[in-house]
Amino acid sequence: MIDDGSEDATEAERTEMFVMVAGNLATHFGMIVSKASDEYQAGDLADVDGAGYVGTDYTTDVPDALVDDVLQGDTDILWIGENAEALAVPGTQEQIIANYGWDPTQYDTVESNKVEQLLYNGTMLDRLDG
Repeated sequence: MIDDGSEDATEAERTEMFVMVAGNLATHFGMIVSKASDEYQAGDLADVDGAGYVGTDYTTDVPDALVDDVLQGDTDILWIGENAEALAVPGTQEQIIANYGWDPTQYDTVESNKVEQLLYNGTMLDRLDG
């Protein structure tokens, strides 16, 4: 789990909480390591099966090494929250849209009540209300 390393005290607490929750979910797949994005080193993604980025502060710069590894590597990454536009370096936006089906320059939200089903491991799961 990589967090945006927000220096704002309020955002840092929120970020830490989101990373703990996401990390807890990720432990279903194995052990996790959590670090701030400013601790990221080129090639770190190659050492893991999957990764998550939690961005809560839109003013935070994503390290070039992380952007390069996401764009050039084959490690699955779940990007949560802010800073996805950092992936839209010149010449890559159309590649990202073609490969992943979304545009990192367009902020997109979905109201949770509109999510009625989830495909998990080949099985369609229905949302339970209440």
